Amino acid sequence: MWITASGRDDARGALITSWVVLGFMVIQVLTSLSLQIDPSLASVRRAIGITLAVGSALGFLRLQSLVLQNHRPVYFSGLRWGLIAMGILLLLTDAWAMFGMSLATLFLTSTRRQVLLIGPVLTIVVELVLLYSSPQLVLLVGVPMYSWLAAGVIFVLTRLCAVLNELRLAREDIARLQIDEERHRISRDLHDILGRTLVAASLRTQTALRLDCGDAAGCRTQLEQAAQTLSDGNTQLRALVRGAVIRGLHSEIAIAVDLFERVGVSCKVDADAFRTERDGQLGAAVLREAVTNMLKHSRPRYAWISVREESTATLITIVNDRAPKALPESGGTGLRALAQRVEQSGGTLRAGGAEGARFRVIARIPHEQATPGAS
Repeated sequence: MWITASGRDDARGALITSWVVLGFMVIQVLTSLSLQIDPSLASVRRAIGITLAVGSALGFLRLQSLVLQNHRPVYFSGLRWGLIAMGILLLLTDAWAMFGMSLATLFLTSTRRQVLLIGPVLTIVVELVLLYSSPQLVLLVGVPMYSWLAAGVIFVLTRLCAVLNELRLAREDIARLQIDEERHRISRDLHDILGRTLVAASLRTQTALRLDCGDAAGCRTQLEQAAQTLSDGNTQLRALVRGAVIRGLHSEIAIAVDLFERVGVSCKVDADAFRTERDGQLGAAVLREAVTNMLKHSRPRYAWISVREESTATLITIVNDRAPKALPESGGTGLRALAQRVEQSGGTLRAGGAEGARFRVIARIPHEQATPGAS
């Protein structure tokens, strides 16, 4: 279960914290320009400094939003360089705290190499401006240290917000993929269970219809077998709806043998024990689809199922006689989908006609390396 609300709240918390740091910088500037007793700071200069500080803070919030959205409109470059220049110009009004905003803008919109090249240059420019406007040692040392620290905090918090949002979206995508995979699995199982059940019941019903009217006992037997087949299919369908896992290969072989007996098909089984659970599940899907297609497209009298263990793979072979000549070599849609699943696991699946009007399905399913000793 993915808890997406927690990730969203964490990302919002990181973003709000970055706003608090930016707000602290703006409050420091507003307080300094409003209360500082300095005859050289005229009222117009103070008003310009306050206006530019608030405007640059709002501009930075817009740039931060664009960075988090991974969206760079036409004006993005102008906004970026304007904010960088604004932090330096504000030094002329003694609003030195806003230089941290300029560095934060550089960190968020530049590569690491650009930061290492442009950051020191901007710091040197700031030192020159401070020498011209306020040549005090505490400012010459403190402003760069404070600005780099504030910019680093804002950058880290913004990147943390972006990473948490990406993680949340990735989790949602994984959850959707899991839902889609489960939907495909249920679709395949419904196709296999209902297809095989309906085909077997149809064969029994057709046999009953072909019997003479006087053979009531034979008709009754065929209809009872059809009813039993439908009942078994209903039981499997209920198990699927309850979320039961895919049957194992040996269970599927037993179901196929029972089904062949019901429809009067002679079946020979030569099966070894499969090594891993994955082999059994995927092999069961191959066998189920092969038997369904066999009863749907052929009127077999004989079927042969072989499960042979090799050193690196499980080899499953299903053969039946009396295959129609018009059946395509690639088999049905279900077999093509299964072939893709087997190939994704590193194996192969081939289906097609053989000599003597036979149809043959051969699947080679490699063993899982992680569980070589599974039974």
